[in-house]
Amino acid sequence: MFADQTQLTLVVDSKKRYSRLPTSDPPPPPVDPASCPGVSILRPLRGLDCNLYDNLEASFRQDYPRFELVFSVADEADAAIPIVRELQQRYPHVDSDLVIGQDTVGVNPKINNLIRPYRQAKHDLLWVLDSNVLTSPECLSRSVPLFTSSSSSSSDAKHPVGLVHHVPFAVYPDAQLGSRVEQVYLCSTHAKMYLAINRVAVASCVTGKSCLYRKSDLERASELKRERGRLPLPPPGVTSEPGLAAFGQYLGEDNEIGVALWEELGMRHAMGIEVAGNAVGTMSFQTFFRRRVRWIRVRKYMVLCVPLSLSPLCALSSSS
Repeated sequence: MFADQTQLTLVVDSKKRYSRLPTSDPPPPPVDPASCPGVSILRPLRGLDCNLYDNLEASFRQDYPRFELVFSVADEADAAIPIVRELQQRYPHVDSDLVIGQDTVGVNPKINNLIRPYRQAKHDLLWVLDSNVLTSPECLSRSVPLFTSSSSSSSDAKHPVGLVHHVPFAVYPDAQLGSRVEQVYLCSTHAKMYLAINRVAVASCVTGKSCLYRKSDLERASELKRERGRLPLPPPGVTSEPGLAAFGQYLGEDNEIGVALWEELGMRHAMGIEVAGNAVGTMSFQTFFRRRVRWIRVRKYMVLCVPLSLSPLCALSSSS
């Protein structure tokens, strides 16, 4: 009975959130763009991900009035560089930059790739977006207001929103078995788990596909985490600076960032009405299986719900 009620709640919540976009456009921005909080969109790149041109172009086409785009690659020979250059020429009016090279601040290659654009970001509000993610041009305009949305609840006032994220949803799979299983898994088992945990909001549950948070909040959270002995000291020769670098010691940095904002600062998470379109592309079943096993090993000590939802058997049962 409880399971049936839970399923019904999830269906109702999903329909309410995703069955249709708002009937009207987002409210028009203020006349003076300077009165809007600026956003730095950080997109780490490596190679030619599926649908890469369209994924990156969507960031250039955001209808938000005040943002910058910062792409980053570790290698000057990276195949993604010509695509970024072409888009920069196509959208010269967009404030964009490409950072080539990386700094090692930990074991996480994504953080090592991101740390330079993170340091040079012009704005406090960051949108970290994976290279294989496709969003709508309205995504940023609909996400930023979630940080400042008013609420009559005293609990919400005491615990303001510190992170806005979007549920991953598979798009553009090819006909290979691994691609299809990945699609079914992301659009069923993972989506249900993700929506359910964020619905009850008893703990942080975040994937790093598409996340917005403030640089200042992240730095405060990492400093408190270190003061309270919850953040291990970096290896010799590695920077101990606060903020994003402090999470370079975790392979699952997305979960740790969400937990730090939730536990150290007492800040809530909000889910946008958009989805993070995860372009799947070509994937063999062996590749799918190895990825799931790898992430189970990484995250089994971080949070219980993630290993359960990442189980290859769960994915196969969803596709059957």
